[in-house]
Amino acid sequence: MLNPNQKINGGCHNGFNRVVVPDALVVDISFLTEFIDKLIDMAVFQISEIHLSRVAKSN
Repeated sequence: MLNPNQKINGGCHNGFNRVVVPDALVVDISFLTEFIDKLIDMAVFQISEIHLSRVAKSN
């Protein structure tokens, strides 16, 4: 996946402080954010299942 901010030297920078970040770190961060998103989705699903089972028991 191409990053529009990617430099030829194998890093990218943000517009604020121009810090060069290695591509491997960018990949690690994107993997981590995907992993956290999946964990949040799983937690929301579990909470909704618990809520639905409690509602069903109360009826």
